[in-house]
Amino acid sequence: MDLHSTATPTIAEPGPLADEPKKCMVILVHGFFRTRRDMAFLHAGLARRGYSVISVELPITRGTIADGVAALKQQLDQKQLRGKRIMFVAHSMGGLVVRAFVAHMIKEPASHHSFAPFYVSHCVFIGTPHQGTSLANLALHVPGLGRFFKALSDLRSQPEGKWSAPLLRSLGGRGVSTESRIGIIAGASASILPGRLLIAQNNDGMVPRASAIAPDADAVMLLPFTHVTIHKQTATLNAIAYFLAHGQFPP
Repeated sequence: MDLHSTATPTIAEPGPLADEPKKCMVILVHGFFRTRRDMAFLHAGLARRGYSVISVELPITRGTIADGVAALKQQLDQKQLRGKRIMFVAHSMGGLVVRAFVAHMIKEPASHHSFAPFYVSHCVFIGTPHQGTSLANLALHVPGLGRFFKALSDLRSQPEGKWSAPLLRSLGGRGVSTESRIGIIAGASASILPGRLLIAQNNDGMVPRASAIAPDADAVMLLPFTHVTIHKQTATLNAIAYFLAHGQFPP
């Protein structure tokens, strides 16, 4: 797969949205050991571009992916989402929550939730550990840490071909069938600990690059930032805005 893939998608509705951001609702989802405030930079930047934006608060520091899905469902059960194109932008473990949430909502009858219809047009995952990270495996060797931080079990490194949350595009019979356009932004800097010392593969300081790049992606972009800073960079904001408008990353 080309790391700057720009293949034209086949989706249920028109792709380009550059001239109608107000018809969209961008939902920002933070990662492990963070709060909604961690997404403030992206929130402000996308709002300036005319998007309606919601930053959610998830209990995933002490909770699991399932806990995050339940909280996300509760917070998004609002009339303000009706008639909007829903777009998710998620950092780190927040991306795993989004994947599980979208898969759940696609399978659940429309009468059981407030989205009518439920249509996620775009998902952007930033540094999401789709196959987990070996750092979680190491942390689970510390007595009691796994019981205190339950999410560590969801973040464990997975064997090749195994995923920590559902794939959203069906690939060879795997995954959930969805028309969402999926973009992935991966960090390309391991200048911080612990990744520099404890992860053998190319990584962003926390997540191996191979784990960040899922096989159901429509487009992938590598940026020279670390896991903890990548979602607070102007280059990342610009890449996200371009993807939401055009369904691909800038050339």
